[in-house]
Amino acid sequence: MTPAAFEAAAVAVVGSHSGWKTRVAEVIRVSDRSVRRWLANGFVPSFAFERLRDAAEAALTDEQRERRRVVR
Repeated sequence: MTPAAFEAAAVAVVGSHSGWKTRVAEVIRVSDRSVRRWLANGFVPSFAFERLRDAAEAALTDEQRERRRVVR
């Protein structure tokens, strides 16, 4: 995953661009230094995206889950 795609997904999950790196690190259970290092190196490991996706799924309401099921 590219750093830009990770940032866009992360901001969508945590809800704000302000302080997103620290908050997303807490959500995906890694050090905020790891997140910063990934972005600086231009590569975000796949497990980080998977954890971010899982966090987004967990945050969905029942109504949102039903809509998503219908759309698929």
